[in-house]
Amino acid sequence: MPFEKIVPLEKPETMHRTAGVTEDVAQAIPATPSPDSADDRPSAISGDSSRLTRADTCARKKRPWLQALTSSNPGDTAKPGDDVMTTEETNDLEALRQLKSRYFRLMDTQQWEAWANCFTADVWASYEGAPRANSKLPTTVTLQGRSQLVKGVGTLLTGAKSVHQGFMPELELTSPTSARGIWAMFDYVMLPTCDFKGWGHYHEEYVKEGTDWKIKRIHLTRLHTEEKFL
Repeated sequence: MPFEKIVPLEKPETMHRTAGVTEDVAQAIPATPSPDSADDRPSAISGDSSRLTRADTCARKKRPWLQALTSSNPGDTAKPGDDVMTTEETNDLEALRQLKSRYFRLMDTQQWEAWANCFTADVWASYEGAPRANSKLPTTVTLQGRSQLVKGVGTLLTGAKSVHQGFMPELELTSPTSARGIWAMFDYVMLPTCDFKGWGHYHEEYVKEGTDWKIKRIHLTRLHTEEKFL
């Protein structure tokens, strides 16, 4: 069988043109800047704050770690009027998180003497949708004073098991010795006569006594509760 006519291959320049990489095109493509070259594009890590967006600028003012990240000068410090947290304020916010963590842990493990140290002597607490032993009891419980709060919650949880979780805190320092916060929460309380589940928010106020933060006011609101009386 005779061989078919062999079609010659395209010339190299034709192949390049077909692929869209002719020499003329290649010269028209701007060179990739080297790591050391200047880049005029706005950047979240650029030291030139005039090129930052409004959102970038707000983020720098509210977050000291981002302020340090976006500064090209290692010695850059906040200017008067900048809303940047100090180290002490950062430590205070962490102390408030630790305080609320102890509140949950000590309550669920029923360490009432240690739990009492979470509160001021005049603490006020109101719990909406509180767990209850039977359906005739009120759903909202209000307690005034540290001793009454510890006694009331301790009595409710006698012979019970509880699991409390708090998350997504919204904390605000209102002065060097006062703060407020909102915590999303879930609790599962297994009373001898009732299984209870609830979802809601803690609305709280705090004060700093000496070097320790204390809970001064608690208002628990509910989004949903489930009760199963046994």
